[in-house]
Amino acid sequence: MKNLFTVLFIVLTMPLAKSQDHEHNVGVKRGATSAVTYRYLKNPHQPVEFILSLDDPGLKLTVLKESFDPKIIGKSDNLMFVKGYGGHVGYTYRKSYNFFWRTYELPNREFSPFLGVDIYIALEYHVMSIPVIFGIDYNPYFEFSNNQFFRMDLFNLSFNLRYAFN
Repeated sequence: MKNLFTVLFIVLTMPLAKSQDHEHNVGVKRGATSAVTYRYLKNPHQPVEFILSLDDPGLKLTVLKESFDPKIIGKSDNLMFVKGYGGHVGYTYRKSYNFFWRTYELPNREFSPFLGVDIYIALEYHVMSIPVIFGIDYNPYFEFSNNQFFRMDLFNLSFNLRYAFN
């Protein structure tokens, strides 16, 4: 139902957009990480992105400093290569954790805050006639927490859909 609302919102507000020079993008990510995203483009080639995601059960806020490179692909000005870096903070409740390929069980679900470092690589297609951006992104991360000392996810791949506006 939430996805249907998001798609309807994007489709119904598309006629309100007047150009492709937008300062804001909002969107959704689906994949290894499902999230809501907001990108602020004060400098058009160096945006800052905020990603709010649910982290089985918990919450994670990621902030990324990105840069666009439209000419790296060479075939189309609409196809962008995006790279960036940043960090995240959040919390989760865990009953078990993995450390060096071993699973450790905890007696109860425990609150576990975490702090991490992110790398971001994406390929995005900017539709010029309507303010919509389609993309696929790769976002590996490393994090530290109190009950699972070190965790990393090298296979965090997701698809995104964004709506651009002023």
